Amino acid sequence: MNIGAIVVGVDGSERCRKALAWAMDEAVAQGRPLHVVNAWELCDEGERVSRARSVALVERLLRQVCDGRDVVPEVVRHSVRGCASEVLSRRARGQAMLVLGEEGKVSASAPVVVAPAPRGPVD
Repeated sequence: MNIGAIVVGVDGSERCRKALAWAMDEAVAQGRPLHVVNAWELCDEGERVSRARSVALVERLLRQVCDGRDVVPEVVRHSVRGCASEVLSRRARGQAMLVLGEEGKVSASAPVVVAPAPRGPVD
């Protein structure tokens, strides 16, 4: 039975790292797998280097977010060449939800959650 995954887009920013942590908590709470997606563009050094940077980024973020957790969901890693909004829209099709670190132009068939930004000091 496919219960649908929680898909989260990451780009290395602090907001996306926090979105990954939120998505991981949600995946654990709902008993769903977590798909971590980084969309990459071709750099001057070529496809091999571009893909390697993407894979390394995903692994680094996962290490940071998993550190100290007792429970982590099943994690599926995706490093995909292409425009982030298009890649995320495709990956979210048929899934439980798409989690983003900030609002973007993503037309997903799954519910889209913009992970809450941390509250700053109140004046």
